[in-house]
Amino acid sequence: MYPYLKSLSATQQVGVMFVILFGLLLLATVVNFVLSLKEHTPDADGAAKRHELRNLEGVLRTSWIMMLVF
Repeated sequence: MYPYLKSLSATQQVGVMFVILFGLLLLATVVNFVLSLKEHTPDADGAAKRHELRNLEGVLRTSWIMMLVF
């Protein structure tokens, strides 16, 4: 793959980078959405999982904003 990327022009390399970053960010967002649909137990473990998902959602939201600004 490295020789293929090296054969691309600088503009094409930047385009590939954006496609890869956009794809990874989209994949992480879809996984977070699917995990948020799962019911969590009302005990402390469920509350911790909901808190972690909310934190991940905040990180993803910030990452999307940074991607749009970039």
